Amino acid sequence: MTAPLTPDRLALLRAADLLEKVGWRQGARMLGRPDDRLCILEALTAAIVSDEFYNDARQRLTAHFGIDPLFWNDEPGRTQEQAVAGVRAAAITDL
Repeated sequence: MTAPLTPDRLALLRAADLLEKVGWRQGARMLGRPDDRLCILEALTAAIVSDEFYNDARQRLTAHFGIDPLFWNDEPGRTQEQAVAGVRAAAITDL
């Protein structure tokens, strides 16, 4: 059975699309690394339609990764392919 496409799941799928389109990166923008690429939480923020669904989507990421998405994103050795696949998997996996 396919999971229903709830707003938080849709936002995560859009975030994964953004990561593929503009690129993924590690580290915070505020640390002097400005570019067009996004971390997974920045992609989620850009993809979200309403702030009320941001927390649901972030909780879905946390449950899927088993760790805060910020730390998961910045894990040394992480790749863009892993980031995109992880965000997509969080969107479609039942919790």
